[in-house]
Amino acid sequence: MTPGRDDLGYRPSNRWLRRRADGARYGQLLRYVILGVIPLAILTTAAWSNVEAVRVGYQVERLRFEKEELEKLIQRQRLELNELTNPLAVERAARETLGLAPPEETVILQMAGPEGGFGE
Repeated sequence: MTPGRDDLGYRPSNRWLRRRADGARYGQLLRYVILGVIPLAILTTAAWSNVEAVRVGYQVERLRFEKEELEKLIQRQRLELNELTNPLAVERAARETLGLAPPEETVILQMAGPEGGFGE
């Protein structure tokens, strides 16, 4: 049987050893990181633009619906204005609601001016 590490009765510590920096290994890791980050950035940009397009689409639809509702409100208010300013409707409302009627005879009064004459 050959003596192994466990036969020594202790485990040697290699804390005092420092690994030499391997420039080739760091270069390889840097390439892997760059090659991983570039596609990730492209995919993130594509996904973000797609999400933004969907958000803007929803906003456009909401504004289109709001515009249609406002156009309907304007149309209703124009109809109401036409009804309220129609002379026949005003006359009907004055008769029914206020009990008013047009005068039966026309009376014209002329008042004397400061000189004492009539409209000289």
